[in-house]
Order: sequence, then structure tokens, then C-alpha cells
Amino acid sequence: LRVRVAIIAFAEYFCRVLCESLLKLLKVAS
Repeated sequence: LRVRVAIIAFAEYFCRVLCESLLKLLKVAS
């Protein structure tokens, strides 16, 4: 159960970083 929570937390963090990176790239490209 704890492993599952850790994986979900890591996934949320990874998605957040990925989204921020994509937004920065879009701002630079535009």
C-alpha cells in the first residue's frame, strides 16, 4: 500500500515537472 502511494506521488511530481517544462517550451517557441 505504501509503495502504491509513493508511486502515485512520484507520478504526480513527474507530471507537474513535465507540464511546467512543456509550458516553458511553448512560451519560448511562441
